[in-house]
Amino acid sequence: MSDELNIDALADSEDFERDLQWAYSNLGKDLLPDPPSSAAQFILEWAVDNRSTFISTCMKYFTSDKRNKGKETERALEDDKRQHFKRLDKLEPRCPHCKEVIG
Repeated sequence: MSDELNIDALADSEDFERDLQWAYSNLGKDLLPDPPSSAAQFILEWAVDNRSTFISTCMKYFTSDKRNKGKETERALEDDKRQHFKRLDKLEPRCPHCKEVIG
């Protein structure tokens, strides 16, 4: 196997993050659960032979702007939604227990 894991090529897969997390979580375990995909199995097999490079690769991926940009957008949308509901609650006060409109 190559000493280089091509993250960019694998990252195009919808399940890449799940597969990478599975491999990271199971690195060094004697008893492995079934891998979620053949890609996850490949990543783990590569990681066994290239542990320090794999850890470094994971750290780069999980702290990358590319990955976190989507998370930031999700957080911003969630915050917007919360603000929207706060405004609605001011317009239509609701009972905190049953959520029915008061008044």
